[in-house]
Amino acid sequence: MAKRSPRKAKKIKEEKKLIYCQSRANAGIVFAAPDRAKRVDKITKALDLSGTWGEFKKAMPADDYEAIINELKNGWWPSWHGAPPEPDNLYEDDWPKSNEPFDSQAVPGVAYNTYPPWLQQEMLDFIPSDLIERFCESGATLLDGDFCNVPMDNLDDFCAALTELGFEVEHAPELNIC
Repeated sequence: MAKRSPRKAKKIKEEKKLIYCQSRANAGIVFAAPDRAKRVDKITKALDLSGTWGEFKKAMPADDYEAIINELKNGWWPSWHGAPPEPDNLYEDDWPKSNEPFDSQAVPGVAYNTYPPWLQQEMLDFIPSDLIERFCESGATLLDGDFCNVPMDNLDDFCAALTELGFEVEHAPELNIC
């Protein structure tokens, strides 16, 4: 099983609120703290809906956008996108140009499914182990590691168990978090 992050788990356990929706990737149910889920939703929608780099920049959380641009400027460039931009252009303040077409596969990690964050994997950090064993289909991928999948059939019982532990759970079907 994946290593747990005590800091994240403590914060979520103190807040005691989780929101959930169905995964696009595997039809399982995904739980996350509201602020984390909304951030990942914003990133996912920016990746899916942006037609230009300017639209992408406007739609993204500013710190994530800055980190992506820094990675690109520091040499990360997918080979399937052809030659990287000329070095002179990499250090311009407005690179990439706002009107340049945006392709989410140019964002570091997207093609390898390591970005945006995988909330089904993060669930292992805060869902109690006994609930994972009772209600979840824990799985692992060769490259990305362990994850927690709550099957739709277990949703009501899982939510009831979380509620018994003092969590408030709320369905947020409008979110696109995986």
